[in-house]
Amino acid sequence: MALELLLVLEKKEGRSFQRMPLTGVNYKSYLQTLPGPVGAVVRRASDEVLVEQLVKGGFGWIRDADKPFDVLDERHLPLLRKWMAEVMQELRPLAPAIKFLYYLAPGEAYHSTAIRPASLSAASPGLQFVLERQSGRLKLRVMVSINNGVFPLEDFHQWACFLRSGNEFFVLKREDREVLERYHAGEL
Repeated sequence: MALELLLVLEKKEGRSFQRMPLTGVNYKSYLQTLPGPVGAVVRRASDEVLVEQLVKGGFGWIRDADKPFDVLDERHLPLLRKWMAEVMQELRPLAPAIKFLYYLAPGEAYHSTAIRPASLSAASPGLQFVLERQSGRLKLRVMVSINNGVFPLEDFHQWACFLRSGNEFFVLKREDREVLERYHAGEL
C-alpha cells in the first residue's frame, strides 16, 4: 500500500491524473496547498520518513542504498505496514477536509481509467465472532460491525489496514488488523 498525491487535471475528455511521489522535494510545495493537519499526516507517508522508520527498526544499512525500496523483503513489510496503519488512523478523522480521494486497486496498471473515486469513512469498524455449526462441524465466522449494522467479513475486500466496500474504505484498528491477519493465516 502506498499513499500518493495526485494532480487532478480536468480535460474535455475527462479527468487526467499525474502522480506526485512522496520523495525528493517536489511534493513538499503541494503539501502546503492541503489543509495543515492533512499535509502533516501525508508527509508522514513520505519515502524519507518510511526509510527512517526502517532505520529505527534496525535496518540502518537501508539509508545507504541507492534505491532503498528496491532492496526490501518480507522482513521490512511488518514495520512499514504498522507505520502506514498508524498514518491512516491519523488521516481518517481528517477525511472530510480532503476534496478528492482516489484509489488504484492492487495489480492494476497506473492509467486514468483504472483510478477510481474513493471515500474514507469516519466510522470505525469493529469485529465480532460467531461460532456456528455447519455440517456437524464448528465454524468461526467473522462479522464486521459498523455503526448499527453487522455484516459478514466476506462483504468486504481487505487491503492492508483497510476494509473496502464498493468505493468506501474503513480503517481497521491495529488490533483488529492483527486479528484478521491471524484469522486468514488459520491461527484462529
